[in-house]
Amino acid sequence: MTFSLMVSPKKVTRQISVSSLTPGNVLTFPGLNTLGIAMNRVDFGPGGLNPPHLHPRASEIGVVIEGKLLVGFVTSNNVFYS
Repeated sequence: MTFSLMVSPKKVTRQISVSSLTPGNVLTFPGLNTLGIAMNRVDFGPGGLNPPHLHPRASEIGVVIEGKLLVGFVTSNNVFYS
């Protein structure tokens, strides 16, 4: 499996998270080797949800190609940004 951002969106059929993840790491995107980063493509369907999760000492960037996505962050000081 190779990683590509240039493919058609996947049809989302799962009802729990209503999204589809395509991982991009050194196994699927060798150009990331030794950079200490990973890239994922997530296709959200209507009502899609990215469950709360952590990135200790890391960052997350989101790019919306079509539609709208509500995003929120909680800092280590417990301050919410949306």
